[in-house]
Amino acid sequence: MTANQINSERLRKVLALVDSDKEGEALAAFQMAKRLLAKGGMSFREIIDIDLEPQATAPKNDASRLIWDVIMLRQRISALLAEIEQKSRSLRDHENAVIDLAGQVLTLHDSLYRKPYKEEFAPR
Repeated sequence: MTANQINSERLRKVLALVDSDKEGEALAAFQMAKRLLAKGGMSFREIIDIDLEPQATAPKNDASRLIWDVIMLRQRISALLAEIEQKSRSLRDHENAVIDLAGQVLTLHDSLYRKPYKEEFAPR
C-alpha cells in the first residue's frame, strides 16, 4: 500500500477526532491514524508535505509531477539506505559478540577439561 492507496477520507475522519476534548478519544484517534499510515507504509513525518486530496484530474504539468515523484523516491531511498547502514552496523556488532562468546566458551571448556579443542574449532 502506498500514499495513493491510503484511504484519505477515513484518515481525515480519524484525524478530526484527535482534536477531541476527551483525552482517551483523542489518543485512540491518533493511534488509529498511526496504524492507518503504517498499513500504507508511511509515517506522520512522511506525510507532512503530501497532499491527501485525491486529484480529480491529471496534473497540469506531467514533468513537474515526475520531478516531485523522483524527489520523494530519492528521499525514501536515502532513508532506507541509512536504515540499512544502521542495521548492518548492528549486525556486525552482534556477529562480533557471538564470536567473542564462542571464544569464551572454548576457553572455558579448555580450562575445565584441561585439553584444547582441535585446531579447526579454536576461536579466530
